[in-house]
Amino acid sequence: MKITENKNSSCCNMFSFADTVYIELTRKCNLFCKHCLNNSGKKIDNELTKNEVIDLINKLALEGVQEIRFTGGEPLLFEGIYEIISCAHNNGLRTSLGTNATLITKDVAHN
Repeated sequence: MKITENKNSSCCNMFSFADTVYIELTRKCNLFCKHCLNNSGKKIDNELTKNEVIDLINKLALEGVQEIRFTGGEPLLFEGIYEIISCAHNNGLRTSLGTNATLITKDVAHN
């Protein structure tokens, strides 16, 4: 992933990388809502691994992204979610989760 500058542009404000990036970690969900926009429920075969997501986060941070919003499915079902959130925070990024909140316990909230 590389951002390049158009030297021939007469515009004074160059486009930059997005400030906020949404990452759909998984389609897996503990609920099977009929109205689900993502048609979530079962995990799909080509989802990124934890290490691939961490690599992506590191690259996004270098490009100037300031916030990552983790979505799904249910992002709390993604194996390694806490390591991924820690990676984002260690890179100085803000994070948020698009969750159905059914898996949030006191331990999860403090994690």
